[in-house]
Amino acid sequence: CSLQVKGGGIVNIPSGAQVSCGGILTVDQGGTIKVKTGGILRIESGGQMQLLAGGNGSVTVDSGGQVICYGTITASDTLYAKKFSTVQVQSGGQLTLNSGGTVVLDTSAQLTNYGTTTINSGGIVDTKKLSIVLTQSGGTTRVNSGGLLKIWGDATSNSATLDCYGTLSTNGTINGDGSFIIRSGGKLRADS
Repeated sequence: CSLQVKGGGIVNIPSGAQVSCGGILTVDQGGTIKVKTGGILRIESGGQMQLLAGGNGSVTVDSGGQVICYGTITASDTLYAKKFSTVQVQSGGQLTLNSGGTVVLDTSAQLTNYGTTTINSGGIVDTKKLSIVLTQSGGTTRVNSGGLLKIWGDATSNSATLDCYGTLSTNGTINGDGSFIIRSGGKLRADS
């Protein structure tokens, strides 16, 4: 598929439906994709989803909905995972958050990374209580200078790497048997 969601446009993916994209999926400023409960948005290997800057453009994943990425997601706007929803970056997949790019994980939502998640300057992963950021075997989560990974739930690295040049802020738990590297200029901030 190749699809462009223009400003004011809305694409609904209902329960039981799956939209698979091996082409370019663009969400313009003011455009919206809504993945409903039981719906799946799947970015195939070689496929790209671009969330363009400017505000009000977004992908919203309802409880029980999923975004599964084997290709590339590049965000300069918001991907909002509501309670009990899942965003998965599979092996070979990439999630890149540029300035204005935000992944918001609501209570009990999960970001699972088997591929590469990169948070560049001005990019944010913002979690709520009981949400999970899980970097699995072979996966890398990298916070570049000016990027922010804000943990209110749990961050886990299972035989994977969390590499921080920016800020890792936590009110939750960080654990795992992988590598946690705070690089020169990077910050680990543990709040109570």
